Amino acid sequence: MELEKEQLLMIYGGSAAISATMLNAIARGVTVMYSLGRAFGSAIRYVFGKKYC
Repeated sequence: MELEKEQLLMIYGGSAAISATMLNAIARGVTVMYSLGRAFGSAIRYVFGKKYC
């Protein structure tokens, strides 16, 4: 089956909103930021309190 130019122009697919790949990337970014914050917090606590948790 071949489509004409007008029919081809009417075809759209996918989602214009957030895709699963984008959600995965955002979740991974949040996880990395959380881990970095935790590491920096532990380092600051160790420097000032001389306690390692």
